[in-house]
Amino acid sequence: MEGGIPVARLQDTGDERQGGAAHRLYRAARLGRHLLTLCAAAGLWRPAAAEVALFVEARPELSAAALGVPEDGAVRLRRFEPRELADPIVSGRLLSRLQAADGVVAVGGDAAAWAARELDGARVHLAGGLSRVPGATLKARGWGGSLPFPAGAFLDLARAEGWKRVGVLYTPGYEGLLPAVRAAAAARGVAVVLRAAAGRQDIPAAAQALAKECEALWLLGDPALTAGAGFDYLLELSLSRRLPLLAPDAEAVTAGAYAAWEPDLKAVALRAAEVAKAAHGDAGWPPGRLVFDGAPAGRLRVNEVLKRRWSATPGGSR
Repeated sequence: MEGGIPVARLQDTGDERQGGAAHRLYRAARLGRHLLTLCAAAGLWRPAAAEVALFVEARPELSAAALGVPEDGAVRLRRFEPRELADPIVSGRLLSRLQAADGVVAVGGDAAAWAARELDGARVHLAGGLSRVPGATLKARGWGGSLPFPAGAFLDLARAEGWKRVGVLYTPGYEGLLPAVRAAAAARGVAVVLRAAAGRQDIPAAAQALAKECEALWLLGDPALTAGAGFDYLLELSLSRRLPLLAPDAEAVTAGAYAAWEPDLKAVALRAAEVAKAAHGDAGWPPGRLVFDGAPAGRLRVNEVLKRRWSATPGGSR
């Protein structure tokens, strides 16, 4: 109480001091990243060495030795714990290490999402995890990446199930994959109907049109289709119409999708390590486009419960 007026006093606890320091470190790292980007653009600064960072989850099977990345080589392994990426101290440290690299090869969904959120001034190649990054972001930054499954993975399922027409719903930034989709479909005798959803507001009309003329719906796109309200709408449409929904992330099967691709993360990381080793200088860096990569191991995960239920119902899955 001062002069009869109650005064709230803020206790300077250890947690508050740590939180303030964390945010200061995070802001400093972001500012440093932008300053280095400006200096590099002006020709005033270059990294001391052409280091390429391989950004992977901290798992025992993804160690430097397991991925064939020497500790003192030009490719540096940068590992992270997914639960720590929201911590400003961890993000600040990652930024300070990755912003000076000549390029970053990010492996998997968590790495891709963090890179899209934080590394707007860096050169990045995404090995898997593309469904976590908006296509507009990929185009604006000139980033490329690979889907860790062959173009024909879902079309092989379509042929096995007897589906004659598969609808492909895609978002901007994924147009470059369509020739491979058409070629894979033609080789298997399956027709594909392609429709774009330029924004979330376009999803209902595009999906409804595909549902009227196709026997399955393949989502080939970014979070507008694979997460949030967009995915919820598509899942509801799928279940109400008994229209098999084919998604890029294995977790979608748990939510109710008919099938999804489940990659082998170590195989994807090994492939990414090869890309990183070859990605020195402008000539070796992967082009800023999306590609199917059938080399890494993985499997098509099918919702067996849904398959049995629809097969036991007159008409089954269409």
